[in-house]
Amino acid sequence: MIKKIIFGTRGSTLARIQTNFVISSILKFYPKITCEIKVIKTKGDLDQNTSLKFTEHLGLFADEIQKKLINGDIDVAIHSLKDLPINHLKNLKIGAIPVRENPMDILYHPQGFRLNQLNSRAIIGTCSLRRTGQLRHLRNDLLIKDIRGNIETRINKVLKGEFDGIILASAGLIRLGIDISKYYQFNINEIIPAPGQGALAVEIRKNDKVIENIVSKIDNLIIRKSIEIERGILNSLGGGCSLPLGVYSCLKENQLNTNACIVNPSTGFKKQVIINDWKGKKNKLISTISEKLLSNGGDEIISNFK
Repeated sequence: MIKKIIFGTRGSTLARIQTNFVISSILKFYPKITCEIKVIKTKGDLDQNTSLKFTEHLGLFADEIQKKLINGDIDVAIHSLKDLPINHLKNLKIGAIPVRENPMDILYHPQGFRLNQLNSRAIIGTCSLRRTGQLRHLRNDLLIKDIRGNIETRINKVLKGEFDGIILASAGLIRLGIDISKYYQFNINEIIPAPGQGALAVEIRKNDKVIENIVSKIDNLIIRKSIEIERGILNSLGGGCSLPLGVYSCLKENQLNTNACIVNPSTGFKKQVIINDWKGKKNKLISTISEKLLSNGGDEIISNFK
């Protein structure tokens, strides 16, 4: 049995918390293994000025960590799954997807305002085309501005008055120990989350069977199925680019429900597809939703991001 595992991760507080969660989950099965964390700076960490709008799915927060994994400097890479590119490197694989945290988005406002309580021309921060388009669909009178930095940095910008509010993933706030009950959570028909939002990817080398056997203990097969559908739709639409795509798939009590949309970030035009209680094969669901998203104007939106 292996004695030590080196985990690679970004250096933010959230990234460390996520990595410690994975480690503690593994130690429940293998308490005698020594686990070490190696912090790796990514392009997204080093460049705090360039907009993230067109780089969400280009590996900005994953490439350097993956290189360390391939070179053997680390044994396991931990990512926020939505940051992991669809075009997975051929000698790497997702060894486990642990239990998923709340995938929905939050409107962070100091007074806990709901969306309909915001003043006209309130300044809302987000770096996501997906969030921008869906927010414009709901409130086209708001001013949406780009924002960078980790969660704590973004919150501080709100508290300093640079923004009236920001849109954040519930999962990140929950993992940081922030009580989200006072903030407005968008429902699935208002803002559909990014593919894989709220989930973690435990990435390993394909040929490392020892590590694969260890991390497989924390793999949640139900969550993995949902994530594979979400990322499958992203891939079907050309997921190598940053697309204004929201998709959430959920399997509960043998009922598979999927909600997806593509949006025009400039106009707020939203093409939404909902398929509940799917009984067929996974690949057929992916192709069915993708075809519906591309019909009646959806393909024009996608063409702007390829």
